[in-house]
Order: sequence, then structure tokens, then C-alpha cells
Amino acid sequence: MKTSYFVLFIVLGCSIGCRKIDEPAPNALYKRWKDEKADVYITFLREGVVLYGKDSTYTNCCPQLRFFRTGVNRLIFKGVAERPIPVQLKYGGCPIRCGTPAYTDWEIVSITSNRMVLDAEYRGRQTYIAAP
Repeated sequence: MKTSYFVLFIVLGCSIGCRKIDEPAPNALYKRWKDEKADVYITFLREGVVLYGKDSTYTNCCPQLRFFRTGVNRLIFKGVAERPIPVQLKYGGCPIRCGTPAYTDWEIVSITSNRMVLDAEYRGRQTYIAAP
């Protein structure tokens, strides 16, 4: 009987201790980044908001990729509530149709204070450099 309680205690302890929780993204993430190969800018705010464009006012065509929470080296977009946006967005037209939300996590493959590599299912791997 003592053995079964011991095993139950170990299993319960492992299941509670091994549960994944949201963790903050690396501090280096929260700034403005420029795509290494194009004149495309993206800014990550600590409040879990993504801003697009050089002046952070571009209206993203697919609004589901505006608000995020962080996990272990991941930016998670699915099921995240909207938050206030700190800038007035400009609508510049949308060259694509969004259709059904293609929620995808963005993986932070690597990040330093001046270089970041993101991997997103629908865009592939992209390298960014810290923007002035």
C-alpha cells in the first residue's frame, strides 16, 4: 500500500512539475526590427502587440497576427484577446485576402540584441536586424 502511494505521489509530482507555463520572451525581442532582405519593419511591444511598418502604423491585412502571448521561444497568436494599440493605424490597402485565420505560432529560432531569426509556417524562416 505504501508503494502505491509513493508511486502516485511521484506521478502527481511529475505531472504538476512538468507542466509548461507561459514564459516571457527574451528582452531583446521588444524593439523594432527590419527584415534583412526587404524594406519591411515589425515592432514587438511588451504588452503583446505587434506593430507593422517603418512608422508602426501599417494596418496588417490579417488582424489575427496582431496580438500575441509568449511561450518558450514562441509567439502564440491563437486565442489571444485584443489589446489597445498605441498608434493610429493607416489603412493602405491589402494586397492579399486573409480568409480563414491561419493561426500559427512564430518560433524564435535565435535572437541577440541586433539579430533575430523567426520561423513562421506560412512565411518560412526570416532574419531581422535591429532597426534604428
